[in-house]
Amino acid sequence: MKSIFKISLTLAIICAIAAAALAAVNQMTQKVIAINSQKELQESLKIIYPQAERFEQIGITSTTPESPTENKEFTLLDLYQAFQGNDTIGYVFKVGSKGYGGQIVFLIAVSTQNNTMIGIKVLEHQETPGLGSEITSPRFQNQFKEKSLSDHFEINQDIQAISGATISSRAVIRACQGVVTYLEKERGQ
Repeated sequence: MKSIFKISLTLAIICAIAAAALAAVNQMTQKVIAINSQKELQESLKIIYPQAERFEQIGITSTTPESPTENKEFTLLDLYQAFQGNDTIGYVFKVGSKGYGGQIVFLIAVSTQNNTMIGIKVLEHQETPGLGSEITSPRFQNQFKEKSLSDHFEINQDIQAISGATISSRAVIRACQGVVTYLEKERGQ
């Protein structure tokens, strides 16, 4: 009986030490991960909107229930204002959209100067390799460059879907449509 108690106590002490060590490592690396994540986001913003000299996070401004900031398949996560000098030249939306493999997170850049989409950049996805993952390919993403915001963003009409990955393609298109709707509501159109 004493040997079971002794083994249990030893195991409990080892588990407590391991848990404390894991907590300490997590605490030390948490700030580094956050800093690297922010740096990565800033680099992605610059890649998607190279004309901008700087970006300011302004967040989502509309909280009306009918706004497209969140529904089952599309979520507006964050909003960045793009500047050239002191002039606003556009916005970059960080959005999430429900794809085949789960949530797809990407950036959508729009120009307020000529009402066009500058482009999109996928940040995270779990889409099927070789099929849905093609949403990251330049061939697919280039369809959105310099696209007028007054276009409909309809699959296989003005945006060519990826063969065998219609759900992933629709996720991207749905997010673009949501961004356009958000902009229209903010402008009161």
